[in-house]
Amino acid sequence: NFKLEDTTTKKPFEILTLQATYNKPSSVTMITARQDSNAAYRLFVHNITDTVGNIINPIANTLAFSGSPKHDTLGFRLLSVPLKDSTRGVAVQPTLMLEFSDALSDTIALDSIILLSAKNDTVEVEKQILNDAVIAVRPKEKLKNMSWYALKAALRTIRSWNNVVCRDSTKRWRFETLDIEDLSSIEGRVFDQNEDDLAGTVYVTALMVGGKDKPSYTVPADTSGHFFIPEIQDGKYVLQAFRDRNKNGKFDAGRPFPFIRSERISGISDTLKVRARWPLEDARLNMR
Repeated sequence: NFKLEDTTTKKPFEILTLQATYNKPSSVTMITARQDSNAAYRLFVHNITDTVGNIINPIANTLAFSGSPKHDTLGFRLLSVPLKDSTRGVAVQPTLMLEFSDALSDTIALDSIILLSAKNDTVEVEKQILNDAVIAVRPKEKLKNMSWYALKAALRTIRSWNNVVCRDSTKRWRFETLDIEDLSSIEGRVFDQNEDDLAGTVYVTALMVGGKDKPSYTVPADTSGHFFIPEIQDGKYVLQAFRDRNKNGKFDAGRPFPFIRSERISGISDTLKVRARWPLEDARLNMR
């Protein structure tokens, strides 16, 4: 989907790595072969779509730029983790993502990243390279309630695509899981008033309103429209439902060309107040 060429010779120019930027979905980072500061290059992008399937405009899918003589002087380093040391109230089965400043080596050893209990026992986790620069770590089972754990990373063992050692040393982030007794739930029903378009499962999403990092929870409803969203944080939420016609588990808005109908979606509910240890029942949503 991505191609570079030298504008003078028209010869292809090598792209070494390419990755989506984790916290900025509209951005892609590309590492090229060494550029000539006296040369000009052109980037071509083909068949890339947005989240609803609109393909990139073929008359606006190229970009010209001059070669850069500058070297990367920042070095290879860890950019971010979703925790500060001694963080409290972490979910009992969190996904912890480590984002690096550059693409990772193809031979990276994920054994250098571990999760430890308060007794320094190793906790079984699933590790996944989400893109060339992001590693995700998730416990295989739910962690204990109101217990301390530590994410440990021996960063000196991690190398970039060009074999540069991470400049950070071994780091450790302690965190305490939340009290699941403080969680709540939402139970209700979706009433679908359209009897002609019933293909696909109905999904219900509860989205917290307000705050910086707003969690959301999505569950399928049964054939009668009944749904149950367990173990959610207290706060204010709105609900919305959609019928998953193409069975991919997410809402699709369709596209104008070639024409694809949007999946049916409900309106947004009134704001619901969810209190800790106080299940919310009889929530209702209407679909037309």
